[in-house]
This record gives sequence, C-alpha cells and structure tokens, in this order.
Amino acid sequence: MKKTIILMAAIVMITSGCRENEKLAPEEIYGTQTLTFYATDSGNDGTKSRLGGASHRSVLFSANDSISLFSTRNASGVKLTTALGTVGSAGAAFTGTGIRDDRYYAVYPYTSAAGYSTGIISGLVIPAVQTATDGTYDPKAVITYATTANTSLLFTNLCPLLKIKISEAADSIVVTVSGQTTGLTGAVSVSTESPALSRAGATGQDNRVKLQGDIKKDTAYYISVIPGTYDAITVTAYHHYGNTPHIISTRHKSTSSTLEKGRIYDMGTMTVTQGLSPVDGTTGGRSSCGWVQLWEGGPKWAEFNLGSTAADYSGASPDSSHFGNYYAWGAKEARSAKCDSTHAVLSASDTTDTAFRLWKNGWKMPSKYYMEQLTSTNKCTWVWCDGSTVQYVPGCTIKGFKISGKGDYSMNHIFLPASGFWRKDGGTADTNVFCDYWTSTGITGGVNACGISCQTYNPGTTSSFSRSFGFAIRPIRD
Repeated sequence: MKKTIILMAAIVMITSGCRENEKLAPEEIYGTQTLTFYATDSGNDGTKSRLGGASHRSVLFSANDSISLFSTRNASGVKLTTALGTVGSAGAAFTGTGIRDDRYYAVYPYTSAAGYSTGIISGLVIPAVQTATDGTYDPKAVITYATTANTSLLFTNLCPLLKIKISEAADSIVVTVSGQTTGLTGAVSVSTESPALSRAGATGQDNRVKLQGDIKKDTAYYISVIPGTYDAITVTAYHHYGNTPHIISTRHKSTSSTLEKGRIYDMGTMTVTQGLSPVDGTTGGRSSCGWVQLWEGGPKWAEFNLGSTAADYSGASPDSSHFGNYYAWGAKEARSAKCDSTHAVLSASDTTDTAFRLWKNGWKMPSKYYMEQLTSTNKCTWVWCDGSTVQYVPGCTIKGFKISGKGDYSMNHIFLPASGFWRKDGGTADTNVFCDYWTSTGITGGVNACGISCQTYNPGTTSSFSRSFGFAIRPIRD
C-alpha cells in the first residue's frame, strides 16, 4: 500500500513538472527574431502613393528599400529592408530583426531618428531639398504609412503633392510661402490613431522647398509638402549658369490655400518668361546671358548690357565692367577713344546691328517701339535705385533703374545701370546719373538715331541723339 502511494505521488510530481516547463518565459515569447512583412499599395489612385500597378501614378519599391517598423515592443523602430532582385515591384517583402507584437505601425522611407510612444511616431522629416523624378515625386520625400495586426502592410500617402510643369528645361524649382511661421517642410510626426502628419514644433520648419535635378520641359513633377493652410505660394524656376541661379519663370498664388494629405494640387504649366541663351562674340568673358520678359507678347530683355561682365549686380560697386561697353550708333567696336562718325542704317535683320554682330543667336538692339513700351507706365514700373536707401538687391551700390513688369509679370525685372555716355571727344560723362541707351531706329535723312536718356525718377522717352555719342546697349530677343 505504501509503495502504491509513493508511486502515485511520483507520477503527480512528474506531471506537474511537465506542465510547469510548458509555460514559456516572456523573454522567450518576445525575444528578438526575424520579422518579414509584405508591403503593397493602398489601392487609392488619387493619392499618387500607389506602390505598384500599371498606373502612371505608381511609385515602386526597389532593391534595398527600407521601412521603419514600430510597435509597443519596438518603440525605437526596426529597420526592414527589401531584397528585391530587380528594381520595381507591385509588392515587396521586407525583412529585419525585431520583437513580435500584436499591432505594428510602418513608415516609408526609413528614418533612423524616428521613434514610437503612445500612438505617436516622431522624428520624421519632409525634406526641404527633393530630387526631380520624371512624371512622379522623389520617393524619399513623401511619407507613407501602414498599420497591421498580421504581416500585410498597405501603405497610403500622408502628404499633399504640388504638381508642376514648365515649358522649358530647368535646373531647379523652388516653392516658397510668406507671411507665416508654419513651414512647407521640416520635422513632423504621425498619429497612429487617425493617421495624419503634424508639425513637430516650430524648430526645423522651412518656408521653402527646392526640387532639383534634370527638370525636362512639358514633364510633370511633384513636390511633397506638409499638410496645412498657406496664405501665399510662389513657384520660381531657375536655370543655373555656373554657380549662379537665374530666374526663368515665376508664378504667384496670393489667395489662401489648404493642402490636404493624399491630394494632388495642380500648379499648372509655368511659361518661361526669363532664361539663358548662348551667345557668341565678346561679352566680357561670359558666354551666355539671361533674358527677362516684362509683358505679354513682349521681347526678351537681356539681363545685362552689351559688353558687361555682370550676371547680376549683387554687392557690386559702380564701375565700367557693370555698365558694359559704349558704342557709337552702328559702330562695330566699343569706344575706348574718341567716337567716330561712321553711321549705319540698321534694320531688325541687318548684320550691322551691334548686338546681333557680337552676340548673334537672335539677339538684337531694341527698336524705338520696344523702348517706348519699356518706358510706358502701362507696361512697366520704374524704381530709381540710389545704391543706399534704395537698392536693386541687398548689397548693390550701383545707381540705376529697376524695371518690373505688371500683373502676371510683376515679379520679373531687369536693371539698367546709370552708365551715362561716352563723349564725342572721349571719356565718360553723367555716370551714376543718366541711363543712356540706344535703340535700333535711325532718323531718316540725318546723322541722328533714337535712344533714351533717363535720369533719377524720370523714365524718360525716346529722343534723337547724334550717332557719334557712345551709349550703352541692352539687347533683346523675340
């Protein structure tokens, strides 16, 4: 009898021991292990955040793409990376090392500084500089989000997108907002309860975003920004000559705009009203000159005078290199001594046109008609810059006129330095006082030609001057 009791007790002890061993310790249940998730698109074409499919709105995952995965037990984030063998896929398998949990939150692109706490993913950034990608957006600039209780991640876009086209190629497009502290780009966080981006305080906010790269004409590009209401939006396109950016087009939206997540806002096609064109001949060491259009259907005004070495007048001191050269009307060479009395009858296509002869490629002297349009208060606004209290741009000490267009062209402008003129007997006169410029229009039956002589606050009108005077020339193109 005693043996039977002892045996049964032993059996109970052994059975209890087995049950105790079946209870796994927490570190064994939630230990670090390999996690694999399968990412696809949310199926919402309107967001342009699709990650696969035949739609032109698609943005595809590619080899070595990474996402940030968060959960209660993965608060600092897990980096999951796809091992796609080829670039572009409707779906992708992301693998990394983390702790299993009941609910996961994922963000693309991967951000090492991001973290999760009580329903908020922080440390994310909408970059202020984005890479131009033909027909779509920079995939690293748009924050997409997904949540799951299993291993399937359906991503959706949390950013508004600005769609922009331009009629000619550009090197960069810059979007700016003014009059407010909320920026277009910078630090943001995501609420996992009702997925949306929120600004992460005032620090790191930038009121501008730059799209850079090979921007092709008539091609759609998309710029990612933070959702919000913006009072005024300005879009400016640039072409770069060396390290100097030249404005080639500007578009301004003065009314308030509310930009919502997952929406595309078409900014339209920007018409190039300013730009660079290659030139031949002597231009003081430069091989190209920018141009600016000041009114609808008007000519393209060169950014600087014939013979000038200045691409702009920022921080420049007044001297002849910024004024450009002085030419007798119809003369083939710049005047560095007494002006001669050699005269030529010029027409729009005549190769004796000084600007055409030196720069070619469609450049020419402006006609009397175009110069009268330039001085018309109906077409342009003239502001005298004295180099101190009023400056063309900050740091510019050159005296002259800043001439701006009106309406849609109000942000386009040129600068006519007060170069004065070259006297008949040699030497300059009235520099920093008068703006003396030739037109291509001669006076029939005489030795005079049309030009303008503008002083301080008076734009002036076209007048008749002796062709032997040395005036500056501001070329134009049709």
